[in-house]
Amino acid sequence: MASNIMLLLLPALFHSFKACPSIRFVTEERLTDKTSDVDLIRRETFQLRAECAVKCVRTFGCLSVFYEQTSGTCRLHSKYFEQSDSGLVTNAGFMYLELVCPGLDPAPSVSGGTVQLFTDGSLAALKVVCDYRHRFTGPDTATCFEDVDWNARGTCEENRWFNLTTPFVKYFPVPPRVGTKITLVGRAGTNKFQVIVKQAHNVTVALTANQDPGQIKLAKKYLGSWGHYITDTTDALNPTRNVFTLTLDFASDSELKGTIIGNSFYNFTYPVLVSLDSLKIVQVKEDVSVNELHINWP
Repeated sequence: MASNIMLLLLPALFHSFKACPSIRFVTEERLTDKTSDVDLIRRETFQLRAECAVKCVRTFGCLSVFYEQTSGTCRLHSKYFEQSDSGLVTNAGFMYLELVCPGLDPAPSVSGGTVQLFTDGSLAALKVVCDYRHRFTGPDTATCFEDVDWNARGTCEENRWFNLTTPFVKYFPVPPRVGTKITLVGRAGTNKFQVIVKQAHNVTVALTANQDPGQIKLAKKYLGSWGHYITDTTDALNPTRNVFTLTLDFASDSELKGTIIGNSFYNFTYPVLVSLDSLKIVQVKEDVSVNELHINWP
């Protein structure tokens, strides 16, 4: 644990740094007279310790520094160090400082992910990094010194699946909105397959693809009745077992845009008659091998 907190007030140095009038670093006394080459970004020379701190915040990925006052040596690193780190060596005169996020310290915890501090240009921020194949359902980034009320509201939800066996049902991780996109990568069989987006009983779009004749059929179920049939033909799914990519994109509150990229390119638009946030389910069934299903949102 850090044993001392140092607040560096740098108004003169921050005339162009509008995001924060001050930088806060924590010093770790147990790392005094130590340095390391682990995750070293680069070495700089600065007359003032404060200049070294500013350089860290303005360097992408910098999280900590080792600074030596007499020589002005400033070592920028992309990691936090602990006393137990094996890469530390004795180096007299150096002090260790690490960047923290005022108002957002300690960082909130997130199930299925971690909250990490990073720097990008002149901004320091916290960001939720979810586990592989998951995405955070809420705002995933907070700028230090500004978003002091941010507490990582949301969860890391699975939104990407591989090698699925049909039939299957997946629920939207978050309610759809304009910009939500469904991407399916698969191989069509010789018989028809269906991709269905629906609330529960009402169906926003049922896409039926019959590969042999190349027929694409769109339909919806609204207020208990099937209708709004659109039928077309395409060779995008030919020949049998060729890989294709189907994308369904909610382009507006009232329109769905679809594309199929395979042997050729095919696209279509289709009306949406319900509120997007009422949709719950993506269903795939019958003769198709699904390599990947990805549900993304803006």
